Amino acid sequence: MFLPLLLALALTLLLPLSPPGPLYVQPNAALLGFQDDALLVQRRKGADGNTLLPEVVWLDARSGVVRRSVTLRGDPTGLSYPTLSPGGTVLALDNHSSVSLWLLPSGQPWPFHLPDSPAVHSVAFDGAGRSVALGRAPGYVQLWDLHTGQRLRSFVGHGAPVSAVSLAGGRLLSAGLDGTVRVWDAATGSVLSRAQVPGTGGERAVSDVVLTPDGLTYVVLTTQGPLWLGHVGEEGLMRVDVERGRGLALNAAGNLLAVNGPSERGLALVELPSGRVRDRLGNVPGSGEGVAFAPKGDLLAEQVGNPQGSLSSDVRVIPLP
Repeated sequence: MFLPLLLALALTLLLPLSPPGPLYVQPNAALLGFQDDALLVQRRKGADGNTLLPEVVWLDARSGVVRRSVTLRGDPTGLSYPTLSPGGTVLALDNHSSVSLWLLPSGQPWPFHLPDSPAVHSVAFDGAGRSVALGRAPGYVQLWDLHTGQRLRSFVGHGAPVSAVSLAGGRLLSAGLDGTVRVWDAATGSVLSRAQVPGTGGERAVSDVVLTPDGLTYVVLTTQGPLWLGHVGEEGLMRVDVERGRGLALNAAGNLLAVNGPSERGLALVELPSGRVRDRLGNVPGSGEGVAFAPKGDLLAEQVGNPQGSLSSDVRVIPLP
């Protein structure tokens, strides 16, 4: 009589585990990132969810309960692309032309002005919150000191607008719409690694990049979705088994990458530096740009669409297996 029980137990062990369901979904919100045990979002306006409101909200990361909110002072009108510093103390808003910074949690504008020209196409903060990198239209990057407002250095080496940047381990990773990829020594400006995304024309255009905390491994995401892995000091890029990616996030340890987007195979978790896909979590319609790990690595937040069909209008939080 124990045979049926043994068979049932064997079947449960053989069946794949179902992806974890979301803890909650925050509607009409733009994902900013985590700060300790809080999730930061910016309110969106309207049924399409495309307009950002000047309100930043701190949610309890596990329950979604609002802890506090602040209104951004000044005029953030028309700035639609948010970037939060790793410590959650500085918020950058840009429109792929100009960029403005705000201090959190006060909501006060950053006391220094960053030049609007040439056009800004990408923004990234260093892990310590001391500097910000701006990828500009002519094909170069500027590094600015957040405390003094001084320009520290320029990095010239792309033939098209710099569409993605990342700072880590004393190094700067930059990539352009022409598919050129560079890793720089942030202090000296010397080039440590060069690569070219394979393909022609728009296939090579880069939309997002991440650099591991040790500055040795980098990931490049193209606008058409293919994902590429590179290692500083090694030639060429390796294709990763992920398609239709829209956003990248790295965990604090730098050994796990999250890739979200509209792929039918779901949100991918990729091990670094190997590039092996460890897991694929359930996807939802309208998954868009934006994904973030909680500091402890136990939660993942991503930008998703809503049931009415609006893309990238909501934020869902899921526990990691």
